[in-house]
Amino acid sequence: MESSDSNRREEESVHVSKVKSYLHLIRPPFLVATSLSMILGIAIAWVRTAEFDPYLAVITITAGVMIHAGTNVSNDYFDHLSGNDDVNKEFVAPYTGGSRMIQLGRVTPHEVLALSLSLLSVAIVLGAILASLKGYFILMLGAVGVFSGFCYAAPPIRLASRGVGEPLVGLNFGVLLVQGAYYVQTESIMLEPIISSIPIAATITAVLWINEFPDFAADKAVGKHTMVVRLGKKEGSRVYISLVVSAYLWMTLTALGGLTAPTSLVALSTLPLAAFAIYSTRKLHNSPSKMGPPCGTTVAMHLLFVSSLVIGYVLLGFAASPLFLMASSLLVTVLSSWIALRFYREMKRAKSSGP
Repeated sequence: MESSDSNRREEESVHVSKVKSYLHLIRPPFLVATSLSMILGIAIAWVRTAEFDPYLAVITITAGVMIHAGTNVSNDYFDHLSGNDDVNKEFVAPYTGGSRMIQLGRVTPHEVLALSLSLLSVAIVLGAILASLKGYFILMLGAVGVFSGFCYAAPPIRLASRGVGEPLVGLNFGVLLVQGAYYVQTESIMLEPIISSIPIAATITAVLWINEFPDFAADKAVGKHTMVVRLGKKEGSRVYISLVVSAYLWMTLTALGGLTAPTSLVALSTLPLAAFAIYSTRKLHNSPSKMGPPCGTTVAMHLLFVSSLVIGYVLLGFAASPLFLMASSLLVTVLSSWIALRFYREMKRAKSSGP
């Protein structure tokens, strides 16, 4: 009897361990980026057309998240096949170098591929449901997302090695997600969601771009010619700074010019994060193992930037008083400054600990 109970507990422990490994492969915290882009498209639809279907919103966001999750998992599989993750000794967890689940022996490559295909299959089914309700334009957008996500690292296409991986990530997380979510609600294409998505495309590209610095040596060794590998670290850092600066300039000019909601200017409250991201990148782009602060700050900047755009449209939709706008801006500024300060202290600790 005791032996039977012990065996059962051991089986349950293995099952729990496997589930945790799958979650590590999927990397749930990073899926927030997908959700926020789609929530912005839904918010714009609600503000400009008064259209909001919560059931369609849930299906849309779930489909987008499944594509993102399937992409994360497939990248682990193909980076293992190419030997990239095996030779990567300078990765900065949890931002770069993959989930390491295969390298740690917690899952097999076959299990990783099966999980990726399962997640993408769910996305395809949900996309088909949306297409049957709202037209095949949605299916076309989803097909672009599935193709570019799976083929980002998959041979023989390997988009990341051809210098088009970065702009495709920007396109997917920016224009496709925001306009796609807007279209599901309204069955129309509007310029405002596209304009609002451009700075999101720039900041998510900056996230991918900064993550390529710690992986530089491993990517170069296996022939994964990302843009940072192609340009080199010095020039790559300049492009990264340009991406961050252009996102804020575009958002500010379009909001002031009446092309997007004037309340979008709440996103300027994330400037402390942008400033530290630029500062730390200039200081650390040649120190792969110390790239945690710029990588983490860039992720935080992107998430709070998009969240601020959502807040701006929600405040506009409710015709909130300027007091609410000021309070929101102050809250985001304080949060941004606190996060930037934490990463600054981390950078100083790493510097004092030696090379």
